[in-house]
This record gives sequence, structure tokens and C-alpha cells, in this order.
Amino acid sequence: MNNLNKILVFFYIFLASSYGLFILTSTDGLEDNFLELILPKKITDFEVSRIVDVPIDRIFDVMADIESFPNIIPSNIIDVTIINKTNDTIIAEEEFSEAGIKIKLLVKHSIKPYNEHIIEIIDGDAKGTIITQSFESIGSQTKLTTNVHLNVEGVTSVISFLPESNFKHAINTIISHFVEYSTYDAYDKTVNSIYQEILFR
Repeated sequence: MNNLNKILVFFYIFLASSYGLFILTSTDGLEDNFLELILPKKITDFEVSRIVDVPIDRIFDVMADIESFPNIIPSNIIDVTIINKTNDTIIAEEEFSEAGIKIKLLVKHSIKPYNEHIIEIIDGDAKGTIITQSFESIGSQTKLTTNVHLNVEGVTSVISFLPESNFKHAINTIISHFVEYSTYDAYDKTVNSIYQEILFR
């Protein structure tokens, strides 16, 4: 290789390195475009609709019974401590578990009976996340529409890069637990509560 060829090779290596460094360190937002090419799409908003075979008043009451969440979805919600409660608002500290990671979040529940239940994370790694659950009566069935605005940071930020289908599957799985729980009578709920308490003690 003659001197001219060596110079050209070094020049192109330098040019490629400089451009790569510029893309990664630029403050003009170009690094975001570059990262979008190599990372999955970040999920921030999505919607899930589903019709369940439960009357609107029963499914709404179950989904608004915050203190029963650890009995309904024990593998995801470990504990709920009510901080403040009024007629239409509940603020609670909720401890979640997913894939071995446990986090505590301060959550505000705004409850508008038989129409809407808004869940807003007001402190913690998911602060700013809002889940709006809308209820519509269709005869003896209920149409549930779940709108999610996801805002995560810290340890939990990686979940925003999961495929949207994973989020929708998770929402539908949770709804199925609530639907099943809504079929329990008072005796079944007591037995289930005792079982969960002993199992996770």
C-alpha cells in the first residue's frame, strides 16, 4: 500500500469516527434519532378495549375496591396502605412486584361511580403515569376501555421499550383477575383473603 492509499484509509477512518462521535454527543437531538435506529420503539400511550360478561355496577365496585387489590392480583400487588380517602378520591401507597423487582409507588385513585376510574402515579419511578378506565353498560355486560399514558424512569424505564402487545396482554390478564373476583360471594372473598394472607406471610 503506497503512502497515498494509507492517507486515504486513515482519512476515512477519522471521518467515520468523528461523525459517530458527533452523532452520540450532539445536543441538537440527533442522538435521539440515532438511538431510535438501534433501540425498539418507546411506548408512551396505548388503549385496550374489552367487553366482559359482568354487570357494570359489580365490575366497577370490584375495580374500585383498592384495599382488595392484593387479594385480586397477589402476584403483582403485594400491599396497599390507604393514606387518605374521601368520597371520590383515594391516595394509597402501593407495593408492586414484577419479575423479581419490588417498588413502592404513591397512587391517586379518582373514582366516578359506574363511569370512570383514573389511576395516577403521583410519586416514585412511574410518576406521571395515568391509567384511565372507562365503563360502559351493554345490557348485562360491560365494555371496559383502558387508556394508558406511561411515564417511567429509573429502574422501571426499561419496560417502556417492551412491545405494545405485551402491555395489552398484561392489561387483559389483570382484567381477567378482576372479572373472576367479581363472581365471588362474601364467603369466597373471605376464604381467598385468608389464603393470600397465609401464602404470602
